[in-house]
Formats: sequence, structure tokens, C-alpha cells
Amino acid sequence: MLQKGKPIPEELQPPRPEVYKEFVAQIFDQETIQEFRDQALRVQTDWNYFNAQNKLNLLKTFHEILFADFFPMPASKTTYNRVDAAALFYSSEWSMSFTENFLKQNFDLVFKVWLHESYHGFMHFLSLRLNYTTAAEVIQAPPAILNLARQYPIPPQEKIAITLAKRNLIGTLDRANSQGPTAPVAGMRVSVNSGYMDLKSRAGMGWDSYYLNVEILVENLTEVSFKALLPNARFRRSYTTAEKYIQKRLNGIAPAWARQDD
Repeated sequence: MLQKGKPIPEELQPPRPEVYKEFVAQIFDQETIQEFRDQALRVQTDWNYFNAQNKLNLLKTFHEILFADFFPMPASKTTYNRVDAAALFYSSEWSMSFTENFLKQNFDLVFKVWLHESYHGFMHFLSLRLNYTTAAEVIQAPPAILNLARQYPIPPQEKIAITLAKRNLIGTLDRANSQGPTAPVAGMRVSVNSGYMDLKSRAGMGWDSYYLNVEILVENLTEVSFKALLPNARFRRSYTTAEKYIQKRLNGIAPAWARQDD
């Protein structure tokens, strides 16, 4: 975990910004970006007139344009209005849920949150492809998702995908282990790409690792992608940057508060 006066563990040190930019550049070519913008322009015109289900259906078209070649489409549904989250991704159902009140927001904000939740699915699928045995213990996806990931291990030359998948897996494992002895990976000694981790000895790192390697990683991908797809729209971060998070933690701020953007 992050503590003042102690060195920052290697797996909590932020990847270079270029890692995110290079990854997004690899998945979104100019033809894809233009196809998305054409569809987004049509959607934006009448966005406020659509009901919640219509909006979810329209968001699915963006998956077909942007992500269909990279990971299975999560189901989209509405859930009860809540104060702690506008949307959530559930790996066990391979779905994302949006509160109906949130879907009433403007297009740019809803798309940004949809993009964030989509990247959770993307990173989880990459983690399953990276190390199926370890990831399947904690990313408890439906059998069809697990079987598909097992068929397509990440090729060793895809260094950036491996880097992001490993980070996401470490953060997910650390969070599960920090939840106590009943967590599915408690006490396991596992291999993640290369080398071994004794998860029991990492119990104190759970939330720092989860925020840095899962949520903030996903938010960084979301920001780079959003700005490439909608360069004239305003992007508002839901999570602070890794650098600010680390500084806040070293100043003694609790993880849940340190994750918040200023």
C-alpha cells in the first residue's frame, strides 16, 4: 500500500501516458473514428427525445463500431436510481447497468460513462486472455465469455495489451484479497504473466491497487478515447489521475477520498 516515507511498489507506479495513447491508436483507426462520429451526430440530434431503452439500444451500436473486434458486447440494462454510482459493470453477468435518472443526462456525459464501463469489460476480457486460470478465479464471467477468452490468448508481441491486462488483473486480485479470508483468491500464490505473487502478503494493498490498476487505468483509457472520438466535447474525469491519487495517499488521505477528482 502507499505510505509516506516508504517506496512506491513497482506495480503501483503509473504506466507512461504514451501507453494509453498507443493502445487507443491501435484499436481506433481513422475509418472507425469517422464511422463513430457519423453515427454520434445522428444520435445527438434527437438524444433528449429518446426513452431509456432507446438510448441503451443506441449505445449498443457504438459497441459494434468501436469494440466488436476486441471483446464480447456486454448486455445493457437499467437499474434503480442510486447515489453512489451512475453505472456499473458486472463481470458475473457480463452486463452494464445504468440508472434511469442518469440516462436523462446529455449525450456526451452518458457516452463518457458508457465508454468507461465498456473499458472495464475490455480490460477484464484481456486479463482472461492473458492468464485464464488466474483471472477466471476472480473475474467470474459467464461460461461463454470464459470459453471465448481461453481460445484467444494474447500474442506475446502485443506488449501494450499485456501491460494493461496485467495491471487490471493485479488490481482485481488485490481488491479481492483485501476483502478477507472468504475472498475467492485469498492465500493463493499465482503467476501473473511472469513471476509469482503471494496474495496473502499483499492484503494491505487492495484498494490502492484497485483504484490505480483498475479504475484509474480505465479512466485514462476513457479520456484518451473520448478526446479522439469527440475532440470538441468536454471531458470530465470521474477519477483523479494516478499522480494525484498517489500524492493524496502519501499525504494521508484515505483511498476512497483520494480517488476523487478535484
